[in-house]
Amino acid sequence: MKVYAVVVGYEPNLENLDDLIRILAEKDCHVILADNSEKRPVTQEMLRTPCTILSLHGNQGIAKAQNDAIQCALKKGAECVGFFDQDSRIDGKLLDALLAGLQRHPGAVVAPVSVEADTGQEYPSAVLCENGMSRDVFCLQEKTDVQVDLVISSGTFVWSDALQKIGRMDEDFFIDFVDIEWCLRCKKKQVPIYVVPSAVMKHKIGNTSCKVGPITISVHSPYRTYYKVRNSFLMRKKGVSFLLLMQQILPAVAYNFFLLFDKEKGKEYRKFYFAGLRDGLQNRTGEYHETRRKICNVQCMPCLL
Repeated sequence: MKVYAVVVGYEPNLENLDDLIRILAEKDCHVILADNSEKRPVTQEMLRTPCTILSLHGNQGIAKAQNDAIQCALKKGAECVGFFDQDSRIDGKLLDALLAGLQRHPGAVVAPVSVEADTGQEYPSAVLCENGMSRDVFCLQEKTDVQVDLVISSGTFVWSDALQKIGRMDEDFFIDFVDIEWCLRCKKKQVPIYVVPSAVMKHKIGNTSCKVGPITISVHSPYRTYYKVRNSFLMRKKGVSFLLLMQQILPAVAYNFFLLFDKEKGKEYRKFYFAGLRDGLQNRTGEYHETRRKICNVQCMPCLL
């Protein structure tokens, strides 16, 4: 089985990145690094383990990076493709479990159980219910593979024939909600997704976290907050049920709202939060451009007078 692993990088910690590539290579995974770095592009001389490096010459977003790497992998004859973040924490046992799961499920997607890197708390997968909403599914204690509908993309493997059936990652989103939209297409194209309970991957979501009452919120940078808010609204263009849409929009808007009152970065969070609201309602896609916002604001001023 010819296995390729796609790793997306952006100004990565080189030691962690090299460890990830080494472990993948030790399991005969051909690694393609799609590098979005702007200040310090990754070169082979920076790494101890050989891999294919695709330099995107600046941050083109995770969807574009994954698509370019997928195209490269398929041209090289990949039979299956895996997806990893630059900070994914893996070991050989995890890869063995995922690749064995892939063999059990031809034409499908397989995913690990994702747990919080520091606490070990499981991030749930989800299934879509008949009423259009999603329901969390916890797989860590299960003995057999669990079929689900929504998973975190990092750590997933998919057969190439299924990948071509599902289609490319949606570059409208740039980052955030890319995996959710792709999983919904898996459902539509009747490509099953299985979580392998014996494959447990530590994952870090957000720069840090904070508690608001009983709820723990993953805290991202102000810049990422823009995409989380905007892209939750863009999901309405993808044929998502109203109830599922509300499940995506309300948490994105409500949870990130608390960050507006951050003592140190509140002003910056407010800037990106409200830009995300505006652009989401206006169906703006792709990368956030500061210059476009300034032009837009100037053009809109006469309308407000």
